[in-house]
Amino acid sequence: MPAERVLIIGGRIENVRKAVEQGLGVVYLQQPGQFTPEHAKLVDAALLVDFADWSVVEPIVTAAHKVYGFTRVATTGEAGVETAGRINDLLGLGGVSHGVARLLRDKLSMREHLTRVGATTVPAAEVTDRAALEAFGAAHGYPFIVKPVDGIASLGIQLVRGPQELGAAWERIVELRASEHQFAQYFPLDRFIAEGYVEGPEFSVEAFTFEGRHVIVAVTEKLTDGNFVEAGHVVPARIGTDAERAVEAAVVEFLDAVGVVHGPTHTELRLSPDGPRVIESHNRPGGDRIRDLVEAAYGFDMEAYTVAWPCPGLPAPTGRPRWCRPPRPVS
Repeated sequence: MPAERVLIIGGRIENVRKAVEQGLGVVYLQQPGQFTPEHAKLVDAALLVDFADWSVVEPIVTAAHKVYGFTRVATTGEAGVETAGRINDLLGLGGVSHGVARLLRDKLSMREHLTRVGATTVPAAEVTDRAALEAFGAAHGYPFIVKPVDGIASLGIQLVRGPQELGAAWERIVELRASEHQFAQYFPLDRFIAEGYVEGPEFSVEAFTFEGRHVIVAVTEKLTDGNFVEAGHVVPARIGTDAERAVEAAVVEFLDAVGVVHGPTHTELRLSPDGPRVIESHNRPGGDRIRDLVEAAYGFDMEAYTVAWPCPGLPAPTGRPRWCRPPRPVS
């Protein structure tokens, strides 16, 4: 019997393997269609339900906790972060609370919170009709961004360059609300916000928080097309020393402001002429194989730390990881 167990929500089978390699037992919460015989060889128990449905998950994880006694919850995907927070709150496991996870997912609430606490942010407002778009443009100027409150993968993002584009922007919102997309089960496109547009190159910061101490692991340079879709990434980013320090400081300020106390974060921002401005953040590792690039460049395995820390085989670094010989090629 393992000395300790972790509840892992969704994600790649590699996450399960990495937890087992660190000597942990795994209780696996996954969608029924995503569980395979390979998973069965690795886990102590499988809870195969729609993990986005809290009314189903709550009684099952409560019972599983009594039987298997897992001491932490981990997820590497956006679809699992709110459920992980709810479980942390329900069972008193520590880690990121549901309130913080929801604050990061709800971009309007995030902006409102940053304004309340006096942190650096940009103006934002909910879009309920075309008049709301007109009011935002009149109050804050053009261009501005329109996007879903809790969308992912650049879905539904629009740049409104002037009053002549307000009609088309509203029509697109109506169209998106009525559409079906591959992530609709977890990320319905129903609420939208307008927010100030930030001009400048785009980066993300991959970080891990150890009991309230934020360690910057890497700064990633983003290569995007004209529709805000990420076409590629560079790790480490091609950025000057002063600019990099400003970006890192902005992320630490942001994580403190929203209350992240444990685990991975992936924070996207732009370096404007007035300094770094956070666009959004997520309490999970970056997608699009950014985690693989980070491991190849710095030897820091974001997935392993996410599912297994704290454990003897994964010491908390005292500072930012430095260059290492890549442990394996990224192909």
